[in-house]
Amino acid sequence: MIWKIFVFVVLSTRRSSSFFLPFPPKAISKSPPSTAGKANRRDAYYAGIVRLHASLSAQDQILQYLKEWFQGDFDNYQQVVEDRKLKMEPREGGGHEHFHCTLVPLTPSSRLAAFYFDANPNRIFRFRHYQLLYNETQKPFVVEMQLSTLHPELEQLLRINSNDPLSWPRVFDEFHPDDDSNQNKLELLPKCEVAWSLDWDPIQHAYTLDIPEHTSGLHSLHAVMVYGEAIVNSTIVPGMAIRILDQLSLYPNVFYINDRGFDPFTGAYIYGNQRGVPYRLCRVSNILESSKNSTNTTSTAPSLQRHVENEDLAWTLGPEWRTDEEYQLNMEAIGGISAGINKQSYKSKMTKEMSEKGVMDVASFPKTC
Repeated sequence: MIWKIFVFVVLSTRRSSSFFLPFPPKAISKSPPSTAGKANRRDAYYAGIVRLHASLSAQDQILQYLKEWFQGDFDNYQQVVEDRKLKMEPREGGGHEHFHCTLVPLTPSSRLAAFYFDANPNRIFRFRHYQLLYNETQKPFVVEMQLSTLHPELEQLLRINSNDPLSWPRVFDEFHPDDDSNQNKLELLPKCEVAWSLDWDPIQHAYTLDIPEHTSGLHSLHAVMVYGEAIVNSTIVPGMAIRILDQLSLYPNVFYINDRGFDPFTGAYIYGNQRGVPYRLCRVSNILESSKNSTNTTSTAPSLQRHVENEDLAWTLGPEWRTDEEYQLNMEAIGGISAGINKQSYKSKMTKEMSEKGVMDVASFPKTC
């Protein structure tokens, strides 16, 4: 009788091992224990290290290129000459306005920028402060750049010295707003940040497929607006709202600016090339830190030197770099000055339309990018 009970118990344990155990035993395998889990963890670990080093080198490379290239003077006069040869005037004519960009280093990561029409530094239509942001953990493959406007009194001081951009860092450094003023030295333009990358966007930077720098394989940087677009106030026509779209491409000696402004109501162009062809600004000069020690011991501003790289465009730097006759001939070659084209008539038209619609409070928008 006892042996029958023993056989019953043994057979029961074979049918269900959980009869006696609190949990089922692990399956026994004749093959070695699997290392797939460890291998996956190891691969993920090394992949993370590779991504980290790649991101650091990418950002370092972007910052190095910006330090070397994102400074100096750029001008699109040669592009405008080609436009006029093809009978293309600005705006509806499909051509480009003639303008100049001066980028003055304040620190390795900040720039003071000025834009002026028709090779005339006394006609600056935009000042900006650019601040590069280095974030190796959250955005490893780009370098963002913040845009800010300047205090009106600071702008006025810079305009007084418009023909001497090498003095701008000192003017900027020494300016301090009055205690009673509600305005800061810099006012950040919200949602106007751009992101610089080593890679070009196949849609937003499609224009690069047709430019010689791209086909020749030159190193380059490309930027897009972080938020895609922005609705802002015009600095040229007060009270006018503008929808901004912008892409940038920077090469060692060429700066492409695909800046366009549209009517937020109708989608009509306000400024920018209406054929979708970016402004092509050739390098005129480098503005680099001087090897000589500054004689001003009270200012922390860098001592700078301007090195002309393109003698054919040196006349665009201002009156000290040309004769009156040379300036006149160069302006006649592009049909005269391009600043202010259709500005007054467009302003009148927009003012009328805005007052009729009355649906957008432009005073609530930040200033233009």
